[in-house]
Amino acid sequence: MNDFVFQVTDSIDHIIRSIPLFKVEFALCIGFLLSIACTLIFDKYWKQSSFFITILTIISAFIILLTQHDYTNHGFYGMLTVDKTSFFARVFISLGLFVSTIFLQQHFANRDFKKRKGDLYSILLAAGIGLNLFSMTTHWLMAFIAIEMVSICSYILVGYFSENKKQAEAAMKYALFWFCMFSGYVIWVVFDLWFYRRP
Repeated sequence: MNDFVFQVTDSIDHIIRSIPLFKVEFALCIGFLLSIACTLIFDKYWKQSSFFITILTIISAFIILLTQHDYTNHGFYGMLTVDKTSFFARVFISLGLFVSTIFLQQHFANRDFKKRKGDLYSILLAAGIGLNLFSMTTHWLMAFIAIEMVSICSYILVGYFSENKKQAEAAMKYALFWFCMFSGYVIWVVFDLWFYRRP
């Protein structure tokens, strides 16, 4: 029993020590939640509130990222690594998010779009979290989760931009294709683990 308690406390201590590696993604998570809240509450009074929250989130995440310039460390039991490569990848991801957010805002500035535009910004932030995780990961499971996070966001964006029945049907086929591929992959992994890797 004492060994179990020691393992649990050691695991919790390791996770707490690993949290500083996750500061940029944590800022994006907070911005994701704030963007959803602005879309639901404040967009009725000020149409650009979710846009400005998203821009402020990306800028604050970029400033936090700059503090990790010369920082190299591993965390979460070796699943995430902060080094020069992940730093520069996340710099490019932040710049891409910034440009994409401004592009979306300009794209819908003069169009009559019936859906809420604020949802697009929160989806973009979620895709940014997935891309950041993918640039830092050293573990296959974490890479798979990051890719799936970006994939789900892209499927939602494809369906969100649909303006007629044909485009909505194409988005549904796109999502169903992903679901079939994902199910096939899971079946293959289970089959592989069950029959070939059993001791």
